[in-house]
This record gives sequence, structure tokens and C-alpha cells, in this order.
Amino acid sequence: MTQTENLKLNKPDKTDFIDIEKLNENMDKIDGALKAALSVANTKESLVTLSASNWSSSAPYSQKVAVSTVKASDSVSMGKAHTKTSSPSDIETYDEMAGLITSAEVTDGFVTFYCAVEKPTADFKVKLKGGK
Repeated sequence: MTQTENLKLNKPDKTDFIDIEKLNENMDKIDGALKAALSVANTKESLVTLSASNWSSSAPYSQKVAVSTVKASDSVSMGKAHTKTSSPSDIETYDEMAGLITSAEVTDGFVTFYCAVEKPTADFKVKLKGGK
């Protein structure tokens, strides 16, 4: 019996007898892989505005934002909030300000952003992907 490359599913040879246990193992592997793929596909995207006036006064600068779709156990990634209608000025501001973010923490219903060195001086948006 051989196995597939990615999921290591059992592939009986032409001369092998059908083994129900091996078929069930295959089904469990497929089910797990589909669950993982669906979990990624079903994650929410949220557009978050970070206001220049809401950063803490000393380094590391922080700002806590409500994001109702996230839980502390979620893995959340941050991306650019540009759209096809974003102005060149907005794109430049978003990129410059978002580049100051050095880390973030996710708690139930909130994401706290941190800027270790420099405090953002303009309002900007980021796109978050994660949560349900």
C-alpha cells in the first residue's frame, strides 16, 4: 500500500484487499483537511480606523480597538486597507502609518496595536483578517 504525497491517504495496490479501517482513516484525514480549509475561508475581514488622537502618550504607544468578530484564541493578520478607489494620498498615509505598528494583541472583542518607537500622527485604516 502506498500513500498520497500531501495528506498521506492510503492507496491500496491492485492486489490489496479493501480494508475498511484504512478507508475510514482516509475519510478522517480528508475531513480534517476540509475543516482547516473552511476555517481559513470563513474568516472575517474587518476594516479598522486607528485615530491619531487615540494613541497612548508614551512608548510603546498603544491603541485598543473594538473588533466584535475576534476572540483571544483567534489568529489575526493585518493587511493594507487600500481599495480600488483609495486616493494616492490615502495610500501613502496608510502605508506610512501602518509601517509604525510593531505588534498587536488580540483579546475577546478587541485588538490592541503597539508602536514601539514612533507614534502615528495621522488617522489611518488597516484591514484585519481573522475571527468568525
